[in-house]
Amino acid sequence: MAYDPSVRRRELRADPEYRKKENARERERRADPEYREKRAVHSRERRAGPEQREKENAHLRERYATDPEYREKKNARQRERQADPEYREKRNARERERGHPYVALRRAAKLQRIPAWLTDKHRKEIAVIYKQAVQITARTGIAHHVDHILPLRGKDISGLHVPSNLQILTETENLSKGNTHHE
Repeated sequence: MAYDPSVRRRELRADPEYRKKENARERERRADPEYREKRAVHSRERRAGPEQREKENAHLRERYATDPEYREKKNARQRERQADPEYREKRNARERERGHPYVALRRAAKLQRIPAWLTDKHRKEIAVIYKQAVQITARTGIAHHVDHILPLRGKDISGLHVPSNLQILTETENLSKGNTHHE
């Protein structure tokens, strides 16, 4: 029978005394700052390039597509995280901090649609309209939005972010209207 080093390694790892010594050696190695820096550099280099990230992502996508057990485990973990209020709060805080992509696009569109001739009086009128929407929501218990009569980013026509282009609608009406203009 030929010598098999993997069998010997398994035998050694099963020995508690050997494991204790090996763990002590590993702790000593990890305590060395030079060793830690080498490991960190190696790890960064291994993960650094976009090619490597794409390769890892492709591998995970392939595994997700072909391994039902892995897929179910990932989905269960995601469901568990979504149900956790602490996780949702952290995710929402991150989105508020860096801005949800749609919100950022909308804010940019709104800023581009504020005319140079808009006065402080106009700005105060806009603030009053938004405040009224909040008050109506609180009074009725039905969500109300401030809607642009002529959409800021319409397909055929685009309006400005000015008081005369604002109206208060219920959430349902506003979301059903979308980016359209009804005459």
